[in-house]
Amino acid sequence: MPYDPANLSFTFARNINELHSPDTEYATVLDYRIQADYEYSPLMKSLEPFKNIKDNSGWLKPVKALYFNLLPNNIRAGSLLVRNYQEKQLRSLNAQGDGTTQSQRQYLSFSRNFFWDRDFSITWDLTRNLKASFHSGTIAEIEEPYLQVNKKINRSDYEIWKDSVIHSIRELGKPLNYEQAANVTYILPFAHIAPLDWISSSAAYNSRYRWERGAVVDDENTGNFLQNDFALSVNSRFNLVLLYNKIPSCRRRTVF
Repeated sequence: MPYDPANLSFTFARNINELHSPDTEYATVLDYRIQADYEYSPLMKSLEPFKNIKDNSGWLKPVKALYFNLLPNNIRAGSLLVRNYQEKQLRSLNAQGDGTTQSQRQYLSFSRNFFWDRDFSITWDLTRNLKASFHSGTIAEIEEPYLQVNKKINRSDYEIWKDSVIHSIRELGKPLNYEQAANVTYILPFAHIAPLDWISSSAAYNSRYRWERGAVVDDENTGNFLQNDFALSVNSRFNLVLLYNKIPSCRRRTVF
């Protein structure tokens, strides 16, 4: 069922790397990863409304073989939060000589990034010959103020950072990249038509849309990047040996 716990998976990972040296009071690297995935593959029999039609001629074979899937084959949705934060405090070698205190040091540096990756996909074989799929994905940036995120040393900046991050997550972040793709394939039913079963042919539709946020210079967006692709193709294969065997004069004979 779609609500079964087995359809869900959750991962949380946290990695801390700390360094201390004679010229570095501390250097800390924090990596966080929170991932949640949902995947559902319905178990439902196909609907075959024409299965019991009586036909001795064989011309209704394509109709008898027709079936419909009322539910998709697979539905998947994923969410991934990745955060990296680095903080480095150098020692003031002249601290004791010039009277500089711990709170007055100006040798602190930090860097951070916080991204939210979301994706959704669906695969659906509507009939035996008609197959479709759709996928979309978004990469968003969780906006953070450029502040020291260390609640043990700087509690006030940490509270400001936390409020800003919570607000950005509620707004689903600031999109950096969005992409979607759709594919539809139809296999022509020549295999069920006796005179034409030597032909294998399929038609495919493929489309892709991509949006990427442009650079921001002096608080102004320089423009976004858009890309749209579309392709329609037909592929055919002819089995001439099977065709010749249908012609009495060309039928292959076995020689002993």
